[in-house]
Amino acid sequence: TGVFAPVLDASASVEESTRPPAIDIPDVVAPAGTAKADAVDFPETAPAGDTARTDPPATPLRPATPKADTPRLPSSPQSPGDHVPQCRRDEVIADLRRILAKHAPRVRDMLVVLVRSCSISSDQNPMTRVGIPVPEFQTLLREQNAVQWLVSTLDFPFRSGVISVKDVDEVDPTGSLTTIIQLCLCLLRAMCRSNPANQHVVFTHFGVLQQYLGS
Repeated sequence: TGVFAPVLDASASVEESTRPPAIDIPDVVAPAGTAKADAVDFPETAPAGDTARTDPPATPLRPATPKADTPRLPSSPQSPGDHVPQCRRDEVIADLRRILAKHAPRVRDMLVVLVRSCSISSDQNPMTRVGIPVPEFQTLLREQNAVQWLVSTLDFPFRSGVISVKDVDEVDPTGSLTTIIQLCLCLLRAMCRSNPANQHVVFTHFGVLQQYLGS
C-alpha cells in the first residue's frame, strides 16, 4: 500500500478538482403583503356514462277526497221467473197448458193404478192408501226405472227455470199439474214402504225431491 499511496492521493486530488461546485438554492419567500393562497378543491370526476341524478321536488300530499256513495241496485227476488222476460214466461206457461190438456188425464189414471198395485188395502184413495206392501211389484217398478221416470216427470215443468213450484197454481188453474205432482210423490212413497232397496234409489234423487217437502 505504501507504493500506491502517492498515486491514490493524486487521483483523489484530481477528482476533487474536477467536481462541479455545489449550488445553494435559496428558499422562495412570498413578498410582504401577499396573502397565502388557499388550497383548491377539485371536483371528483364522474365515471364515463354516469350522469348526475337530480330528484324532483317532492309533491305535497293532498287530503283524500271522500268518495260519493255508489248507488246500489235493488236486490232481485229469488224466484226464477223474475229474471225472465214476460213474453218468455207466457210462452212457457202456454206450452205447459197445452201438454197438460193433452196428456194429464192419461198420466193421472196410470199413476192411480200403480199406487194401488204397490199395496193391499181397501182404501181406494191413492192419496191416503197405505195397506200391506207388495214387494214383488215394488221391485218390478224399480227394475223398470220407475223412480227415474217419476223424478223426470216432477222436474219437467220447472226444467226451463222460468217457473218454480210456487207458480203451479198460475200455470194450471184447473189443478191437473198439482194432482200429477201429488200422485208421483204418493207412488214414490208406496214403492219405498218396507223396501230398503227402493229407499236407497229414491234417496239418490233427494236434490230434486226436497223442493216438494212441506209443499
